[in-house]
Amino acid sequence: MIDTDYAQARQALGSTDRTPFGINRRRFLQASMAVGGAATLLPGWMQDIFAHATPLGATDGIVVLVMMGGGVDGLNMVPPIGDSAYYALRPTLAVPANAALNIGSGLGLHPNLTNVKKYWDNGRAAIVQGVGVPTNPDLSHFSSMANWMMASTNPNGTGWIGRYLDSIGGDSIKVVSLDTNVPLHMIGATARGTGLPDDINGAMGVDQTNGYDRREYQAIRNLASAPTGLGPLADALAMVGKSTIDLGARVAGAYTGTQPDNYFAKKMALAARLINLDLGIRVINVEQGDFDHHDAEQNPFSDRMTELNDGLGQFFSNLSLAFLNRVTVVTFSEFGRRPEQNDSGGTDHGTANNLLVIGNRVKGGLYGTRPSLTSLDDNSNLIANVPFQSVYASVLESWLHTDSSAILGAQYTNLNLFEGVGDSGASGNGVGGGVAAAGVGGSTPSTNAFSNMSATSGYWMATQGGELYRFGNASDLGSAGAGAPIAALVSM
Repeated sequence: MIDTDYAQARQALGSTDRTPFGINRRRFLQASMAVGGAATLLPGWMQDIFAHATPLGATDGIVVLVMMGGGVDGLNMVPPIGDSAYYALRPTLAVPANAALNIGSGLGLHPNLTNVKKYWDNGRAAIVQGVGVPTNPDLSHFSSMANWMMASTNPNGTGWIGRYLDSIGGDSIKVVSLDTNVPLHMIGATARGTGLPDDINGAMGVDQTNGYDRREYQAIRNLASAPTGLGPLADALAMVGKSTIDLGARVAGAYTGTQPDNYFAKKMALAARLINLDLGIRVINVEQGDFDHHDAEQNPFSDRMTELNDGLGQFFSNLSLAFLNRVTVVTFSEFGRRPEQNDSGGTDHGTANNLLVIGNRVKGGLYGTRPSLTSLDDNSNLIANVPFQSVYASVLESWLHTDSSAILGAQYTNLNLFEGVGDSGASGNGVGGGVAAAGVGGSTPSTNAFSNMSATSGYWMATQGGELYRFGNASDLGSAGAGAPIAALVSM
């Protein structure tokens, strides 16, 4: 069951997205008719369509952030199997030493994290220990989540990735959250990320297999090939229609193929396929939850670890070899769990945590210092020794090649987690990729039934509900013959 405090905090620390990718005929037409008398008055999500998605630059890296919502139990994700105090504090919850996947240095991985173990053995997985808020940590979901998302002493209501997007400029497709709710850390002062749902069936331009839909989309596209003769607003709306359909068709390729069983794995596969489209995406946010296990933790946590393992496997198996050296996966959570199990067989809100960083350019190994299980703080919690902003600074400076202090508001230690980014293709003992080449999303219809349209005594009218009506000599849209252009968007 989802913890209401965590769910409410997550909802409050985000904004429902209104992008073209979730748009259907009804929404497009309603928004079109609600616009004022000039293109400059278009709503923000419609203006975004005009910005063309551009491919990545030669040295651009991509970050996939995995938000482990609710407070993941880092001690059972990376159990200290060589520490007797761990077993004393967790007599029934501790991962047995003979079941854990031994990674040396007295540590193991949860037995369900077989893919992470493979990446570790190949030197492409890093574990950052003791990450948290070293001074006065807050253990409320809302406050702690907001702190991790803003990551600045003077955030002005913005998130660290949002401020990164502000700094590089360009369109919102550079930062994507696989959710219709864009989280706070992806909202800047002047820019914000784009929310993409895990399923966009019915969106404008996505499905062009149906002949009726394909001809309808082509008719709308053709309005933008020349002035409509209906004024500047109609011309602007024609461009919106064309851009929406073209971008929808391009993104559609990411939503095809076999869908994994579990929800997180489905989103991770989608993340990889979006990267393969080379739309210029720099950051993708994927949420996994709920990790707020106050009671009976063992089985649900084991399930979450299976989901994490499968999701990582799906991501790298769907990722094109062309992008294998361009991507890194970074996990984070608003806090860890208390080292001692509670009377309900669960763990309560804690402090320091373990973060995973995985990718072909990651310098694998342990970073930070493992917090003591015997020298705890006044609340019997672990003492963090790596500010979470140091992980962010490492990603910003070494992977996204930007000034971290300008975004985080202070200078934090770069942990030097990466070897560099820039070339394509797999090299060395990497994490592995399963797709031979970058995918291409969508396709332009091979024939254009309306390519020679001219104004006739007939015309089309589109209603707010999305229905199209033909009048006079306009041909049946379902036929292959030429027909008159859509001449009006009206409320009926």
